[in-house]
Amino acid sequence: MIKLVCDEYIAGGLSLNDSKEIAKMTASAGADAILANAGNKDTKIKTIPGHSSKPGTMVHLASGIKEVVDIPIVAIGKINTPELADQIISEGKADFIAVARALVADPYLPQKAMQGRREEIRGCIYCLEDCFENGAAGFGRACSVNPFAGQEYLLELSPAKKRKKLVIVGGGPAGMQTAILSSKRGHQVILFEKEDSLGGQFLLADRAPFKGEVKELLRYLNHMLRLTNVKVILNKEARLEDIIAESPDVVVLATGSNPNIPDIPGKDLHGQTSLSMPPVYEIREVYKHRPDLGKRIIIIGGGDIGCETADMLASDNRKITIIEILESVLQRMKSIPREDILSRLREKDVKIMTGTKVVAIESGTVWIEDKDSNRSSLKADSVILSIGSLPEDSLLDPLKQKISEVYPVGEAVQPGNIGTALRSAAKVALEI
Repeated sequence: MIKLVCDEYIAGGLSLNDSKEIAKMTASAGADAILANAGNKDTKIKTIPGHSSKPGTMVHLASGIKEVVDIPIVAIGKINTPELADQIISEGKADFIAVARALVADPYLPQKAMQGRREEIRGCIYCLEDCFENGAAGFGRACSVNPFAGQEYLLELSPAKKRKKLVIVGGGPAGMQTAILSSKRGHQVILFEKEDSLGGQFLLADRAPFKGEVKELLRYLNHMLRLTNVKVILNKEARLEDIIAESPDVVVLATGSNPNIPDIPGKDLHGQTSLSMPPVYEIREVYKHRPDLGKRIIIIGGGDIGCETADMLASDNRKITIIEILESVLQRMKSIPREDILSRLREKDVKIMTGTKVVAIESGTVWIEDKDSNRSSLKADSVILSIGSLPEDSLLDPLKQKISEVYPVGEAVQPGNIGTALRSAAKVALEI
């Protein structure tokens, strides 16, 4: 089999027409099959498509090569569902389908599809967070949605030696994952969620540009939870006395995190400022309530969420500025999605100021200071704070005085990405 780059997507590079001629020579030389690839070192997003690439993004290349040779052609490139794979084959665009990340997310995808268990497939969300480059920090190659990936030899889903009663506080992804695995092991599980639906902060994750695919994780977790005997209690913020009243053997705190609010003179959250000052919003409030932010918006914090928010808010009639205290933005993001979002921010004329901190907010003005302590000001209609999160673990110590086994999971341990949260949940669920 030959892996053929069919289009490099760069001036002077290979085009599909060039590759058709190469394919003919390859077939004549005795190749058994051709896998239709794309991109090069300068266009990696074509080779390893992320959020902004449509599903089946390279199928047209496979179809083009198939037109000129008689040997089997393999299609690749974000073929993310069994339905899409079937469609490609049935329409004669390729003879075989090859997938990689989808099988990291769920190694049993083909088996589940063949058995009609479509909803049990854990779909890849194409985030390139834990599977690309060096993988997850301090862990290596892994998967954001599959907590077993990379540690299959360590984690075993086996019946619990002793059946216990668990109370899980918090119905975000970490709480849901803990509940699913604990129930499968035979434990009795009660899951408290203070809102009217499960998902936690991850319910907001799909609202940034090109992030719609992340909803797949919550679809999967909700479906798998419905297959268990977990008792889910919504619209109930579990207090200490509520938890104790259930007489649990184990309590798992999946209470997430709280925004990290810096001490900036003049700041007052939720827009509750005097008329002469720009309203200041914590970034979660922007996603939840979509307030009127005006035309001049300053975002404090150039991490993933800060830059994604700038991408979401930027338009022809808005001026967006990102203020980042470090020397670069998006320091945790992998290279392909990082360059993808930065290119969009450049196209939208978003201003990025690094090595800069905000020192005051007053009278429609944000005062900033660079690394040489030089001060200047920016006019603003609103300010958005995106400076990370802190664990919400206020119940941890009180519970430890009442219950012998108490475990925090997810962002209640340490704020991070979704992969970190699910791996911590799986570890606890398999050890109880």
